[in-house]
Amino acid sequence: MKTQTLGILIAAAALARGPAAARAERFEDVDIAPLPTETIKTTSGYLEQRFRVTNQGARARVVTLELRSRHGGEIGALRRSVTVGPGSAATVSLFKPALNNYGFEADILRDGRRIGTLTDKSLLRGHSRAARYADPQIVVLISRRFNPAAFEKMFEMRLRRPSEEAEKPTHLSATFVRAEQDVSSWSGHWLAYSRFDGVVVSEADLAGAPEDVRDALRRYTEAGGSLWIVAEGAARLYGEPLGFGRRWRGLDPQTVSPTAEDTAALAEDWRRVNQDGRDRSMTAEIPAALLPIEKGGLPVGMILLLMSGFAVIIGPVNWIVAHRRRRPIMLLWTTPLLSLAMTGALFAYGLASEGVTPRSRARALTLLDQAERRAVSLALLSWYAPLAPRSGLHFSFDTELSPLNAYRESAGGRGIDWTRDQHWTGGWLPARMPIAMRARKAEPRRERIAVTADGGRLRIVNGLGADLAALWLMDREGRLHRVGAAPAGGEATLEPQPAGAAPGALPDDLFSAAASGDWLEACAAWEKTPAAVLRPGMYLAVLNDSPFVETGLAGRQIADRRAWVVGRLAPEDMP
Repeated sequence: MKTQTLGILIAAAALARGPAAARAERFEDVDIAPLPTETIKTTSGYLEQRFRVTNQGARARVVTLELRSRHGGEIGALRRSVTVGPGSAATVSLFKPALNNYGFEADILRDGRRIGTLTDKSLLRGHSRAARYADPQIVVLISRRFNPAAFEKMFEMRLRRPSEEAEKPTHLSATFVRAEQDVSSWSGHWLAYSRFDGVVVSEADLAGAPEDVRDALRRYTEAGGSLWIVAEGAARLYGEPLGFGRRWRGLDPQTVSPTAEDTAALAEDWRRVNQDGRDRSMTAEIPAALLPIEKGGLPVGMILLLMSGFAVIIGPVNWIVAHRRRRPIMLLWTTPLLSLAMTGALFAYGLASEGVTPRSRARALTLLDQAERRAVSLALLSWYAPLAPRSGLHFSFDTELSPLNAYRESAGGRGIDWTRDQHWTGGWLPARMPIAMRARKAEPRRERIAVTADGGRLRIVNGLGADLAALWLMDREGRLHRVGAAPAGGEATLEPQPAGAAPGALPDDLFSAAASGDWLEACAAWEKTPAAVLRPGMYLAVLNDSPFVETGLAGRQIADRRAWVVGRLAPEDMP
């Protein structure tokens, strides 16, 4: 009894230190409380729903949260299991991509047995791509020390979209959402911020936040977001590129009236993030670079010929044979037998032409900072499976995915299980249907290119985890060097390239512009003119694999992967 009482006190203390939760509901010896989340409509990225799970019992329990779609949609369920010790509490996060749904309800399972359903019916509402035809709206998350009304008055912005200047103008308005929790209790996962077009925090709040929160905000920015760090009393605004995004510092709007130039710069950056998100989540077509990935298949002419022949055989021919034999009862067994034979013939033809091995294709762009051991990637992924794989698709917790194909409203058995990784289960990859997704990923990585001097030449060690197709490197003096194929882990000698125009300053918006547009086209252009993207101490590598972004499909497959890596060498990696 003393042990159980002590455990309850420990759990209560943990709850007191953690974020404030809604009223907890008791299910036998398990308490479940949804933690507050910002209730604002968003159309891209992931929405994080956190729960506080408290085990009031005297033994460890495996608690499963299963959020099921109540009225259909593009996703059927979200699921996660966690082991909670006796008298302990845990915070459990479930992430929902911007797929169309109409509300969820949460089932609670303990040790595999359903023990109840939460009464809260508002979970994960307001986050879908259903509003893609409505006027776009910028959504900016601000910390609790700021007043949303003051921001909205300050930025009263009406941005005309350039593509519609000549037509009826469509305006872009901004909504500033005050966070439900103090920055110290914000999520430590970058996906939690991916649905916002901007995040505004004070320098003091950020300094006092846990390390995982600071890292999550940095990853959000590197993946293409916009982070504004307000410095108390600062009158100037400074922006700097960070990965595919931009980090802003300074300008305290509580004490200084911002200039029109500053508000325009911030507004334009938020517009960029908003448009990037819409491009990722609203696109229904698979890019041409990912197609065709299917092999063989049944030609339309062959299908029509077979179906026509089958109709003639199972109809007139079958009836004439039965009539001549004066045995019409034969039709009772010849009809299903002929149908079975036709089905078997079609299946055998498809199997012979396509086999059973699934195919995957990946194109990725990675920015790799070897000094800080950080990488951020954009990717286009596609799959084609003659037979639907049972294992589904597996990705890391650091990956944001946006399906390109328009799924039917009936979700069927499609779901995402977050227990061990990001496991897309069920019918996400149906048989003989090309499926594609856009991906973003921000994470720490240790891959690197090491450069050594060998006489008058430079040599590299390929530590990028994949075979090189080509690499261009700019040394400290701005001279360009190149090497062709080099195996993973192998060494190669760089060849000096003819002197060209002296490299100028790297445009601040180079990578954000590439991310916002057709970055595959940008990568192809960089291969032709590498000096446009390289500066001293940088390299451009073309890889025959995709080591920084997983393709999601486990087991044997026919893979076609290609990746571009723009790397920045650490001081110790360059002679």
